[in-house]
Amino acid sequence: MKEKRFSCRTDARIYFSLLSLAQKPGPSLIYVLSKVEERMAFLKYLEGKFDCNFLMAAKSFPAAPVLRLAAKYLSGFDISNQNEYQLISKYPGERVISITSPNYNIEDFILKRSAKSNEKIIFTCDQLEQYRSLEKIDKPQSYLIRLNCDSFLPKRGPESRFGILTSNWKVLNSMFEESQHELLGFHFHNACQSNQCVDYIRLAKGAVSLSKKMKRTFDLLNLGGGFGNFSEAEMTRMIEGVRKVIPKKAKLFFEAGRYLSQNAGFAIGHIKSVFRSSHNECIVLDLSGACHLQWSQPRVMGAGKTKMRSNSKVIFYGPTCFEKDIIGRYHLDFLNNSINLERSMGSPVLFSNVCGYSMARNHSFNGIQKARVHFIP
Repeated sequence: MKEKRFSCRTDARIYFSLLSLAQKPGPSLIYVLSKVEERMAFLKYLEGKFDCNFLMAAKSFPAAPVLRLAAKYLSGFDISNQNEYQLISKYPGERVISITSPNYNIEDFILKRSAKSNEKIIFTCDQLEQYRSLEKIDKPQSYLIRLNCDSFLPKRGPESRFGILTSNWKVLNSMFEESQHELLGFHFHNACQSNQCVDYIRLAKGAVSLSKKMKRTFDLLNLGGGFGNFSEAEMTRMIEGVRKVIPKKAKLFFEAGRYLSQNAGFAIGHIKSVFRSSHNECIVLDLSGACHLQWSQPRVMGAGKTKMRSNSKVIFYGPTCFEKDIIGRYHLDFLNNSINLERSMGSPVLFSNVCGYSMARNHSFNGIQKARVHFIP
């Protein structure tokens, strides 16, 4: 049977919509809902093929049109606090709510939450203190133990502060004790964007190994997110590999965040000033890397492929007084001298590869306005 394909290209319709929005003054963030929906449809397809579940990380793209699509296509939401719960409550339905944060108080959340029969609430205990707050609750709850990824993966950066190291046997033993609450399994926070398929398989093997040491199996494994840059083939290969490792009847969860907005987000800025440093052309836009493009790695749309003079780059800066308000450094053929740039004052510059987190963190600073956010079909 031929595998279903999901397109991620920028078509002419989208491009002309961007050009139209570029005529409006001020910075803009633009998201194409059809591309977001395409991604969610692909995840729903994977759910059916591999008997797994995808939750939307509410923090990653907290916009009404996107949350509405997630309620339609995905199995539920991953949230961190009461505010996010109120946000997703506007889009009811039968779903799983995974609550994960080192800061929330389980007892306080339950008291404030209105019971809904069509919601399956799963708490994650990040540390022993959260487990103790769970133990104070009379009504039985379902929970996961969050394990620290550093116990299972090669070191690639700063140590993770999330989850319990497997070397901390005393804490783990305490959380495995018999309880009125239902321990379903394990949760990982693996948010590194340089993840590979093998990393998720290593985590799954680690969970299986730990459960054997603790002499009990698990019913659910939540491997979190961090697959934002995976292709369709990589997603398929990764889930296949994990499924071969974990118990056949175990439920498998993932949390989609950046992945949902990949190839769907764009930004527009306008040239405000131009100058040359010792080796680079420098362009200041009304679009700010610090205010409007956090957690994105924007690409300039329409860049030529011819190399510029040796070591010469174009650097796009934001308009704030923050020294590191930099959108990016690029080798651009079509912006190759200061004279041409000076004639382009006020002209728009279009960027792709803008993620939903940038919309979530869009803010004003230093007198610079927030970017306008547009959704196009």
